[in-house]
Amino acid sequence: MIENRDLFINGEFIETTQKQKVANPSDASCLCEVSLAGKAEIEKALAAARAAFDQGLWSKFSLSERKNAILK
Repeated sequence: MIENRDLFINGEFIETTQKQKVANPSDASCLCEVSLAGKAEIEKALAAARAAFDQGLWSKFSLSERKNAILK
């Protein structure tokens, strides 16, 4: 089994109590276990994304600059 996977929100890894096993489709073995986001984690992620957009460079880029960055 691969190591556990926690949520990555606002530059930090967050482990939650709810987990989900991820199965290998070829043999059904467990590849890893991932943390599931609840309401609190979703709200934290949304707040971090909003702050990053409002305070970061991305919101200052033109549509053309955003397209070029994504298509790199």
